[in-house]
Amino acid sequence: MLRRFFNKIDDIPFRSFISYAFLFALVSAIPLSAYLVQKETRYQVGASVDKYPKLEVNENLIPYPTNPPIIETVEKPFAKIGDSILIKGNNFGEVKKESIVKIGQVVLQGEEIPFWSNTSIEAVVPQRSQNGIVEVIINGKTARWQEVLTIIR
Repeated sequence: MLRRFFNKIDDIPFRSFISYAFLFALVSAIPLSAYLVQKETRYQVGASVDKYPKLEVNENLIPYPTNPPIIETVEKPFAKIGDSILIKGNNFGEVKKESIVKIGQVVLQGEEIPFWSNTSIEAVVPQRSQNGIVEVIINGKTARWQEVLTIIR
């Protein structure tokens, strides 16, 4: 049976064989491509939470800044909902503690601030945001970015 199949293939002219192969590839590639485009991708990092214990930091042992915060720049003067913006400046403190970040009149909460250091803060633009001034309030002292962050909807 297999021999008969190969004999039939040998009888097909080379040009026809190439044409059939091309058509087969085209017919199978388009649905496969459409399927892969619609499939949700998921990236995983090698370091797993299961492998390594969570590092606990006692924030009370880290000094809180006494000087007022300074915002030098906000990377990207415009952002979409869900985008991260980077607030660069000084005197933010090494940990967030009781500090506040505002976009317009919206106070960012928990996971909306994924990174915090003394010189930069990463903030995720929340769904409830409106165009406005970016503010960082630390130890009762406020720093304002002099430009308006434009939210693209």
